Amino acid sequence: MKELLFPVGVLVIWFVLNAWVLPRFGVKT
Repeated sequence: MKELLFPVGVLVIWFVLNAWVLPRFGVKT
């Protein structure tokens, strides 16, 4: 199960960074 949780966690973190963190710093993608 760990093999699945790791990539899923990375995707979640990436999504949060793109949706919330980057716009707060004024980064336009």
